[in-house]
Amino acid sequence: LRSGRHGRIRGTARSADPSWSPSAEIAFVRGNDLFTVRLTGRGLKRLAQGKRLARPVWSPDGRRLAYLADESTMGENRWGVWVVQADRRRRWRIGRATEGRQPVWSPDSKQLLWENFLGRLMVAPSNRPSRARFLTRGSNPDWR
Repeated sequence: LRSGRHGRIRGTARSADPSWSPSAEIAFVRGNDLFTVRLTGRGLKRLAQGKRLARPVWSPDGRRLAYLADESTMGENRWGVWVVQADRRRRWRIGRATEGRQPVWSPDSKQLLWENFLGRLMVAPSNRPSRARFLTRGSNPDWR
């Protein structure tokens, strides 16, 4: 990753799926890990590990990240939807999804919306392990 002001950001070589936090931290996937780092390159933290992680996205309040984790044994819905606290204290799984799109946070950071296999939009509370519920059929989840 590069920052116009700081050049290449240390610790981000071979990274993918960058996501900016409201406080100018960057979340990204490198190898089998999910990291965050400040724009200066300081404060590199590994938040999660897995076989394959993808599509991190910050909550609007900047306190949590949602991401997808490969769970190949689950067939078409092989991606687990996970949430991790930015301070690394806890992480939890809230459902299954397709790889195509990242989860979408509600404006108040209390819920996540995503698409699973067969074009179903699922929703779940984001602050604890829970069972996702079917919302409606569709694609391209958005809170608008």
